[in-house]
Amino acid sequence: MKKVLKRNFEAGSKESKEPRLLGSIVSEMLHGNSPLAKGYRKFLACNENSAEKGGRL
Repeated sequence: MKKVLKRNFEAGSKESKEPRLLGSIVSEMLHGNSPLAKGYRKFLACNENSAEKGGRL
């Protein structure tokens, strides 16, 4: 079976043709409006509130 690649698909960043760092991709993903990002922000807020009240991080 032959794999067909789309010509309009770009793996790198839009400004340059270099590959993107994994950290920048994850950062963009966690700052978005996806359910994963919303849950992660809620988790961080809960941990911060707990730490302010004397709990552990």
